[in-house]
Amino acid sequence: MSATDVELICKESDDALRSVDAGDVSECEGLIERLSVKLAPTHYILLTAKKYLADLLGVVKGYTYGELSAENLQKKIDYLTEYADVLGRVDQGYPTVSKKNHLNSDHLLRIFSILVVEGKCPVRSPARNPVSIKLQI
Repeated sequence: MSATDVELICKESDDALRSVDAGDVSECEGLIERLSVKLAPTHYILLTAKKYLADLLGVVKGYTYGELSAENLQKKIDYLTEYADVLGRVDQGYPTVSKKNHLNSDHLLRIFSILVVEGKCPVRSPARNPVSIKLQI
């Protein structure tokens, strides 16, 4: 594959990302499927699409936490974890998941709220706190 081919794939992928309705779960899922064939799993364009979807899951009508399937909850956790991990590799000042088992506090709070909604982490339990949840992830 030539450099020109790579540039074309990146341009087409970027155009597709910019044209997707970032508030539409189905469109984001379709985009991720299409981009996954062309790009590496952690390519910045694909990672951005995954982050869009992770941000939607749990808050958009039809996909609120009470309506999400276990598969979509897991997808949200996976995408946020992957996002934090990749950013940690690119920006050494950004906490990672794999190194030292750290997460950005925003992502940790989102994952914690998912576990609470799922009933896997009772809010009032003193033994369950963000630190112990981080270690389980």
